[in-house]
Amino acid sequence: MFSLIADEATDCAAMAQMALCVRYLKDSEIREEFLGVQMDYIRGQGYDGASKMSGLYRGVQARIRQQYPEAVYTHCKAHCLNLAIIHASKCTYVRNMMATVQTVAFAFNMSAKRLLKFQETLGCDPTSREEMEERQKLQSSCETRWAARADAFHTFLCLYRTVVTSLEDLGANGDTKAAANSLSVLQFDFIITLVTAEHVLAAVVELSTMLQQKACHLLRAATETRVIIATLKASKMKCLALLMVVPVSTATAERSFSTMRRVKSYLRSTMTTERLSGLGLLNIYQEKKLDAERIVDMFAAKKERRLALIFKV
Repeated sequence: MFSLIADEATDCAAMAQMALCVRYLKDSEIREEFLGVQMDYIRGQGYDGASKMSGLYRGVQARIRQQYPEAVYTHCKAHCLNLAIIHASKCTYVRNMMATVQTVAFAFNMSAKRLLKFQETLGCDPTSREEMEERQKLQSSCETRWAARADAFHTFLCLYRTVVTSLEDLGANGDTKAAANSLSVLQFDFIITLVTAEHVLAAVVELSTMLQQKACHLLRAATETRVIIATLKASKMKCLALLMVVPVSTATAERSFSTMRRVKSYLRSTMTTERLSGLGLLNIYQEKKLDAERIVDMFAAKKERRLALIFKV
């Protein structure tokens, strides 16, 4: 038994060409080959989401199932992942960030003057040069394989200081386009979105690569997908926890000053900071019950005192 895999592309003469492959088991090894087959043994079909191929009633998969009902159709999971990334990237912040990264990359790579300035700045930054190894320029984003954009975002993040310095220097020398790009990459929205998108795609790109391997099967794909989802959920909770602890205002600290005025008055102006802090806590948390016996025991146990606070039998 086997499954049929098909995809379509346009050649250099603008003619549509279709590739047909089969996926089968031989000696417990998964294989995908260009082979002539007997359709009686077909058990599966795999295409992308094109309506001509995946149409429910008139698509190729539907017509094949009319003659061979056991040929179950599977939408290419790598293509599904790519569509999911595209859908998630419709957010305005993500779309603007991707456009800025692409614009800056083109601005440097398509201009000899800007590229020379970029390479000179990179040469003066040993940290960025070490992280990028042999790379000497930014990477442009792939237009179709969105998971592959993780590499472009990672490169941009590693070279962020070099990018900003180069743009500012070019802008100071009259390059208005570089000056505008400099303002864009310094925006908080751009920075936080770039870091977040790079983190998410760095995890997803491994899944995308795995889904395109010949040896990958549905059980492994489902297992690895659950692992990625769990990892991203954990990262989401950490980010939410961080946002929760970031203060919104300093009102609580300001309210404590009213306690300070009651505790440290004109008659007690020589009070030390440690004593003020202790009395302030007692005053603010008056509703909390204190164990006087335990406090005396802790005070007495710190060192020997003239007054016998603890009686030994």
